[in-house]
Amino acid sequence: MRLVLDASIGAKWLIEEPDSRLAEKVLNLGEALIVPDLFAIEVAAAVTKRYRAKQITSLQLDIALDRLDTIIFGALVVESTSRLVARSARMSRDLHHSLYDCVYLALAESLGTPLVTADRTFVRKSVASEWSGIAIGLDELSRLALPT
Repeated sequence: MRLVLDASIGAKWLIEEPDSRLAEKVLNLGEALIVPDLFAIEVAAAVTKRYRAKQITSLQLDIALDRLDTIIFGALVVESTSRLVARSARMSRDLHHSLYDCVYLALAESLGTPLVTADRTFVRKSVASEWSGIAIGLDELSRLALPT
């Protein structure tokens, strides 16, 4: 099975947060893990924001960014999403949600595969839309019949 992962999952790989252990299990599932080309930028932005807020040290930031490079080049399939801009923008309009998040949803839809996210608001909005069943919460992985 293939899975599209969003940046909320990637951030949990680099900085200890609630559900970081579950996110780590996703990384080690042995499944094809797909991300859009904006994934690395979004994850790096989240980690850098934590540094600017003095929640992590400069050394922790460097370690996190090195790990991000290792994961991106070793464990993920990165997909170009420029072809999905219009679809993503329409999803953003209809869901009243971030365009960036909708890029992940559009990618999952185009590939016919689930999107795993830790963003419960996004899951709730997508469930109540024509895109119901595409986005699932990290805490709901058992729905996919994957070992967690």
